[in-house]
Amino acid sequence: MLIPTGGVTLQTAETYLSAGARALGVGSDLVNLAAVDAGKPETITETARAYLKVLAQFRNARTA
Repeated sequence: MLIPTGGVTLQTAETYLSAGARALGVGSDLVNLAAVDAGKPETITETARAYLKVLAQFRNARTA
């Protein structure tokens, strides 16, 4: 089972999923420290939603 934990970004997520990843370990691309320091947690929420969109699109493409 492939669960990448390094180099996962919104731009690479679909590639990892297509390669057979069963999960994605997202770190610094999700938790933007500048946003945390600036008191803007909504940035993390927006990025998390973008990852969910990538996952949904990938799953929908596989079942279509």
